[in-house]
Amino acid sequence: MIEQYHIDPSRVFVTGMSNGGMMAYRVAEEIHERVAAVAAIAGTLDVDASSIRAPVPVVHFHGTDDQYCPYEGGRGARSLVRVGHNSVKHTIDAWVRANHADPEPIVEEIPDRSDDGTRVVKYTYKTKQDPQNVVLYKIIGGGHSWPGRKLRERLLGTATMEISANEIIWQFFSAHPKAAPN
Repeated sequence: MIEQYHIDPSRVFVTGMSNGGMMAYRVAEEIHERVAAVAAIAGTLDVDASSIRAPVPVVHFHGTDDQYCPYEGGRGARSLVRVGHNSVKHTIDAWVRANHADPEPIVEEIPDRSDDGTRVVKYTYKTKQDPQNVVLYKIIGGGHSWPGRKLRERLLGTATMEISANEIIWQFFSAHPKAAPN
């Protein structure tokens, strides 16, 4: 695709929600040499953390009231699969280790502007070269939903309007082109 569609190989990004987020992490683990950065929404790492062989910048969004892929891990009350999921902590810790990021995050509460019953806390893990190498947006009261977009809330749970995943992902990807090989 890079050759056929003249894609900038330094700007290959992967994103997905739920199982798509899990797949995005798998792609970053399996073809890390191609992937510049990953964004996952409501999907945790489903590969063995020790199989991550190279650093890849990550931004992750996850609601604490997710009934499909629980924030704390395990099988959600509304899960469509019979297996449990890894926790968000497991996922973030794996990428922090793989990326050699500082394990102590900078914690910032995002101002409450929309009165939608959610709060957002941002955790930023930095490396020497990158001040936002792994970023977690913990959506307190949020469901299995895309931040900034209300869609099927009765089925998926509350969507926060405090942040826009679209805008944040675009900014994150823009700041993380793949470095040229040495």
